Amino acid sequence: MASNDSTAANQQQTKEQMAALKDDFNAYDKNGDGFITKEEFASVMKAAGMELSDAELNKIIDDLDVDGNRKIDFKEFLGQMTEPQS
Repeated sequence: MASNDSTAANQQQTKEQMAALKDDFNAYDKNGDGFITKEEFASVMKAAGMELSDAELNKIIDDLDVDGNRKIDFKEFLGQMTEPQS
């Protein structure tokens, strides 16, 4: 029975983590269209006191944008946020 309790706890934790990541994504997605644009990303960074150059913003978007549409969708955001950091 402990295994089932552990599995249920892990599933709940995963749901909570996913909800938190979605909240984080929504904080960047200012217009709620399901994408983070360079402008939206820049706005959040500026509000956090981080002024990034256009080149820095382009690099970040390029690094995250898997499908090449110059926007970050939730799947791309999730991939970055859950990828092990080196």
